[in-house]
Amino acid sequence: MANAMTALEGKVSEVKQDILNQAAHMEKTEVESTLEKTVTSLESAIKKFILLEAKADDLENRGRRKNLRIFGIREGAEGKQPLFDFINNMLLKWLGLTSDKSFTLKRVHRTLSSSKP
Repeated sequence: MANAMTALEGKVSEVKQDILNQAAHMEKTEVESTLEKTVTSLESAIKKFILLEAKADDLENRGRRKNLRIFGIREGAEGKQPLFDFINNMLLKWLGLTSDKSFTLKRVHRTLSSSKP
């Protein structure tokens, strides 16, 4: 009977140890879960920050552009010459500049308005 009690006490202490190990493992898992949630929220915040930074940069760049809008040039006034070259040459003429101009054109395009009769 004493041997059975000793064996039973040994088993009970093993079960207690297993319960303590499980509790420690559960605490560790809860901490890891909390850390994963924090990392996920930080990653989403970083992505949002990068997106907002790109938008702010785009708005700043758009605000810095030096755009010209020229009115009164009839459709087809450039003839067979490309519109870019025509506007480039005419700006030199209109502004009275020599060929060593102090401006650079990047794009030239027409507006999307309909032609008037």
